[in-house]
Amino acid sequence: MSSLTYGLDVADSVKPQTNPPRRNRLAGFRGVFRSFSQTRADGAQAEFRFYWLWNLPFQLRFDGTRNTISFKNLLPGVPTGSELNSKLKSFIKDQCASDQLEHRRVDPKRVSIRYSNQKGNVTITFLVAKNEYEYGVKKALNLISEMFVGLLNVHFPEYTVQHFRRPED
Repeated sequence: MSSLTYGLDVADSVKPQTNPPRRNRLAGFRGVFRSFSQTRADGAQAEFRFYWLWNLPFQLRFDGTRNTISFKNLLPGVPTGSELNSKLKSFIKDQCASDQLEHRRVDPKRVSIRYSNQKGNVTITFLVAKNEYEYGVKKALNLISEMFVGLLNVHFPEYTVQHFRRPED
């Protein structure tokens, strides 16, 4: 297993949320998604399924107790130690860098990003500080979009063809 966290470790300073975020936090992005639905709700947790980039199904999980937004098994077939795995880690780290353009930058004081690769399946988790879910959701969706469109599509087109049914150019 390969795992990295970028940003401040705010886990100890974040209190569990009494009113976990639900559909309303994603409402502003509804026009971007297709077939948006809540698939599970259990106390402070909720899961959503929707079609988004390249008409692919995505699953997003809110955990109000841990203050996280997770895209579990977002990227399949990414071998640990591969160039793709390294580039993905660098990409995420770069998104938190102080020299990143402000509108693209993820403020590590507000959101930490955890990259995890278990058996070739990459999960991206966003730990949101101080209940800043609106900021967290916006930055999470922007980062995932940029990862697919700006990194994978441009620099790893063979990966997108193999794993996401993208046409070969």
